[in-house]
Amino acid sequence: MRRLPDHLPGGHGPVCGASGPHQRGRLLPAVHAGGALRGGHQAPAVAQLRGHLAGGGHRPEPAYGLHRPDIHRPRRLHGHRGLHGRHHDHPRRRALLGGLIAGGVFAAVYGLIVGLPSLRVKGFYLAIATLAAQFITEWVINHVKWIGGGFQASIIIPPISLGPVRFDTEIEKYYLILAVAVLAIAVGLNIARSRLGRAFVAIRDRDVAAEIIGVDVFRYKLMAFMISSFYAGVAGALYVYYVGTANIESFQIARSIELLAMVIIGGLGSILGSIFGTFFVVLLPFVLEDVLEYFRGLLPVTDIHTFVSQLKLMVFGGLIILFLMLEPEGLNRLWRNVKDYFRVWPFSY
Repeated sequence: MRRLPDHLPGGHGPVCGASGPHQRGRLLPAVHAGGALRGGHQAPAVAQLRGHLAGGGHRPEPAYGLHRPDIHRPRRLHGHRGLHGRHHDHPRRRALLGGLIAGGVFAAVYGLIVGLPSLRVKGFYLAIATLAAQFITEWVINHVKWIGGGFQASIIIPPISLGPVRFDTEIEKYYLILAVAVLAIAVGLNIARSRLGRAFVAIRDRDVAAEIIGVDVFRYKLMAFMISSFYAGVAGALYVYYVGTANIESFQIARSIELLAMVIIGGLGSILGSIFGTFFVVLLPFVLEDVLEYFRGLLPVTDIHTFVSQLKLMVFGGLIILFLMLEPEGLNRLWRNVKDYFRVWPFSY
């Protein structure tokens, strides 16, 4: 049996029946892409808005997206589901749309609160300032009972539905996440082409010049915080809908590093780059696991899965440094270079 990496749903246990490459290939549509799309749904806002404002940090709004009013505290569910089966009928199903909006709005308000004291700094100083909120948030959720339920509290999510449509199986939830991801990307692309997006670009390039020509820098920076936080809150809601349960352990600093790696490796200020970076970060642990499994006899390692979970953060950190030094525009720039090469091939200028 193979184990899923920790950064995917169910990543702390084995996957029954996935004992070979062909069986694991069947899991790709529902598991690998599901994890990538959750990150890809959140990363476009981080890349476009934070990249436009020259900020690289990311805060724990996904955790606030899952601590929203329509999710109950831990309790025994009347319905249950087998590993490969459907949920039995549940007396109380949660409306999907209201939960996503509530999670996004709650996270946007939190982003506004964090953004107010952070606007006096920019660049990687902004990243450090916003990452500080990560630890504050963890402490609040773990110790303030009326917010997070106390230390190591978890949330059990009832089955969800959108009108008569139910989302019980993993493949159904995958298509739900795919639809929301496509919608989020479309909205992000339209924001980039709007007056709001042009203001973001002006502030990113020359904030003083933007202010001289009449752009309200303070207001637009707050809007960037709120919009990206809304995306993150919706992504957090989708995460717990997909997994069925959540706690603050799912949103440790390692999660923020993964999100930061998605954006920087993919390319700051680029929605397409954030999609590249998302799939790169999600699929990299599987590649590492296969490579290490091949050289297992040469390595003093007994548990490949545990070793990969520890190694991936080192790899992400190294890749972030390399891309910042060698190719700040990330995978998106490499993709454009490949397109430009084949556009004039074989008769280059």
